[in-house]
Amino acid sequence: MTEAHTIAQVPQEVKTAQQLIWIQSTVGLVAITLRIGLIVTETYPSWQSLLPPLGLLTLTLPLLLGVLAASFLSRKKWTQTTTFITEGVVVLLVLLFGLRDLSTLASLILGIAAVFWLTRPAALFWFNR
Repeated sequence: MTEAHTIAQVPQEVKTAQQLIWIQSTVGLVAITLRIGLIVTETYPSWQSLLPPLGLLTLTLPLLLGVLAASFLSRKKWTQTTTFITEGVVVLLVLLFGLRDLSTLASLILGIAAVFWLTRPAALFWFNR
């Protein structure tokens, strides 16, 4: 006969970090969409902020964070490591270019909170299976 496979329950720390990153990703994508809309209507003066490579990076980071958060259930160590690196890039960009609006502040706070939850012992154990 076959043995019943038990599915390990996802720790609350991982769930919390995942939800924070999804919110961070959504806030980032909404902010980019609104900024593009304001640029198209010519009410936002800084259209240069969307030029490559910075514009490409600001669009890629929220998408990458969303994909990484979705892959947390795979328990792969690289998802945690890549999330740390991506959140580090987000913090570095905020520190380099400053807090321009509320979405940048929200992204910074959510990113730091997500990294905090991903460094908790239960989350570290989850990814180190």
